[in-house]
Amino acid sequence: MPGIQQELTQIAGKLGVKLPTELSSTARSERAKLLKLSGCAFDKEFTRFETADFRLHLQQFKAEVASGSDPTLKSFAQQYSAVIQRHYDTAQRLRGGK
Repeated sequence: MPGIQQELTQIAGKLGVKLPTELSSTARSERAKLLKLSGCAFDKEFTRFETADFRLHLQQFKAEVASGSDPTLKSFAQQYSAVIQRHYDTAQRLRGGK
């Protein structure tokens, strides 16, 4: 079974959508911030960002499942929503349930 990135790349290709090949400006900014941190400060910031990122992706995947128009993309979103939900739940636990 292909991984999520490979599967999304295949779907995007069939739909004629070009996926980003570089980090977003938000991710670049966060990376720069994290490079300056270490220890507990790094852990706290990393889990904060990851939790927010998983929450955003979960919302996007659920929106696709609810109202997407392409059956293949909807199926992909449905399949991986549970995985993202588990990652989000884990990230929240690491942050102490915040």
